[in-house]
Amino acid sequence: FGAGLQAECHIDALQCVLPSIHRITIVNRSRDRAEKLAARLTLATEVVESSNSDLVREKVQEADLIVTCTNSTTPLFSGSWLSPRT
Repeated sequence: FGAGLQAECHIDALQCVLPSIHRITIVNRSRDRAEKLAARLTLATEVVESSNSDLVREKVQEADLIVTCTNSTTPLFSGSWLSPRT
């Protein structure tokens, strides 16, 4: 969640410590900003607008790892969406 500088730095760091990461999904309010970040990455990347709650829920449920790189003070998704392996 997030597509700013903080998200980009987290992606770089995660690639260093978890080189097995081969695909990420960027969830962001602005599709344009998320696509700009995706264009700078070497990983396979999918972009999802946060307003698409059904797709966000699907991606949260599929995720092995979730990183929230935002200063939002409201929940980004329901904890009930997490799978036991996340």
